[in-house]
Amino acid sequence: MLTPHNPDDAPTWTISGGSGYGHRAYTPGKTLRESWWNTEGPAADQVPGGRADRGLLPYRVSGIVTVVTAESTYVENEGMSVGVGEQQGHLHSAQVRAATPAEAAEVLAAEATRRVRTGIAERVRSLLGAGLHSANLPTLADTEDGLRQTAAEHQAMIELPQVPLGPVDRATRHPADLYLDSAAGVLWLHEYTALWGWRTRRLPLTPERQALVAALHAAYNNIGDWERTGVPAEAAAVLLAAGRIPHELVDPAVAVSISSVEDAHAYLSRTTRQWEQALWRRHDDGRRWPAADAARLAEAGISYSHAQIHHRHGLTSVEDILAARPPQLPQQPGRFILGGNNGSHQATICNNPADAEQIFGNNPTGWTEWQHTPGVRVEHVFPGGGFGEQHRFQLWSDGVLTYGLWYEPPGSRRERPVSLSAAAEQLIGLLVNGGSPLLEDPASWRPLLGVTATTVVELDRHETEDVRDYFATGLDRTGGIIELIRLDSTLPDGTTHTLYQVVRGQWSIRDGEGDSRATHWFSTEEQEARRYYREHRAAL
Repeated sequence: MLTPHNPDDAPTWTISGGSGYGHRAYTPGKTLRESWWNTEGPAADQVPGGRADRGLLPYRVSGIVTVVTAESTYVENEGMSVGVGEQQGHLHSAQVRAATPAEAAEVLAAEATRRVRTGIAERVRSLLGAGLHSANLPTLADTEDGLRQTAAEHQAMIELPQVPLGPVDRATRHPADLYLDSAAGVLWLHEYTALWGWRTRRLPLTPERQALVAALHAAYNNIGDWERTGVPAEAAAVLLAAGRIPHELVDPAVAVSISSVEDAHAYLSRTTRQWEQALWRRHDDGRRWPAADAARLAEAGISYSHAQIHHRHGLTSVEDILAARPPQLPQQPGRFILGGNNGSHQATICNNPADAEQIFGNNPTGWTEWQHTPGVRVEHVFPGGGFGEQHRFQLWSDGVLTYGLWYEPPGSRRERPVSLSAAAEQLIGLLVNGGSPLLEDPASWRPLLGVTATTVVELDRHETEDVRDYFATGLDRTGGIIELIRLDSTLPDGTTHTLYQVVRGQWSIRDGEGDSRATHWFSTEEQEARRYYREHRAAL
């Protein structure tokens, strides 16, 4: 009986496989390599790409076939006789015929490509010692191993032409990069290894390695590879002629896309280093800009971050961005809150109109969100603690507390306005850092401005730690800590103001890198603080 997938009524036979053995449902019309027992189908010389695993009878035959019809049957109790491979699952079966030469061509070409790539991978391991990502790197007698490069030497290396080490769509946790210095007759291999981390090795460009470089380009750097990254053939030809490889475009830090010949030429107008120097590196999974647009913006001194800000605020064309100008700010001194509301971590705060204009010139974040209060002066500026901490604040003559980054021009030698004692500064800073609701009520925090001293009393403390081996080369460690603290502050009249603080912290060390974070909570009531402490200690 003729079917859409067997128009010539060619002979068919049955193949099958269980889901427990990794088989999936067959798709009518699909061409693929399959195997069968010699007693159940044609001989190897009767199908394209036929192979026979001869031995004791019966033996397996494989070849390129086209699926004519397919079905799947669910087996609830396999009984070790049906061939599902598990106690329950699906048995997939299909009627197939020998593929025509035209149908088999694509499958055979893919198999040939895999064979070539397998051979290349073996040559990469033997000639470069690359691809193992472990402590078991082979010893190469002509290799200068473990070289320490200066920043300038490393930068010079990554500006060299790059050689692809594998398919452009490969996904490795720690990739390796290969650079070719033809003038010096050297290959540079920059690779991550489990034991040593990143290391650079210098390999002389022997005839065997020169042939390997040519084979790598032939296998992994062609029009088809570029098209898999979204680059059309015409633009790919321009990039290929310039000696670039498609792998560089899949780097998450690349901020541009290439969809035309114009984009290709714009991309090549700057080296990788020059794109970085123009601050065109992608971050936060932001959009990629057409390279021609990015080049125009970079030439005008507009960074990737600023282009993204403009785009989020509705300026979607290059012309609109290039024409954008900051708003006209008031020229009276006072309180400027730029880039957000009071308390926003994005807000930048100053009291000088010239400083405000400089902030807008450096960053358009606040162009659509800013406030100005004239006639007030800043009385105290607490710049905050270490990196990442938010407990920075400013006290103004009208009694307002602002929280945000206080701006000082680069190289400024202005003295920091100070009107509070060190004890009051630290105490208000703690409340700000914890985002305490107490700051919403001026009656709760204004008495603290006069604090002359604070005594810290630890009432309770609990710690946890979890240690796990990894790869027998180090330790993964995580831990937590919670503290209940009483803060007794002395006011100018000799009375004591008491606050209760609960600090919760978590830390981890993984792959030799550490991370920590903490949260702060405050109350004026001891019972409330102890209840909060008990609840969160149980969850630690």
